[in-house]
Amino acid sequence: MIKIKYVLIEDNTGQLKIIDNNHCLGKKKVESLIFEGGKFVGFLESEFPANILLRGFNQKTNDILEEQRERIRLAIKELYGDLTKN
Repeated sequence: MIKIKYVLIEDNTGQLKIIDNNHCLGKKKVESLIFEGGKFVGFLESEFPANILLRGFNQKTNDILEEQRERIRLAIKELYGDLTKN
């Protein structure tokens, strides 16, 4: 499998961005993020796509979102009953 070299940027909100800058669009994205106040964090070389890598980096965020989805599911179930039973 081919390894991709990514650039890691922390944007001005503190969110980690993983950008493949091996093409002109990625290079422009890196420049844009740094111009907007982002900070260069480093490089990462991986066989995985950026979205898979972000899931690992943002595990805490994913856990919070999953908890919120479960709360919404339970609220809907309470309001409307179990929608999976027909």
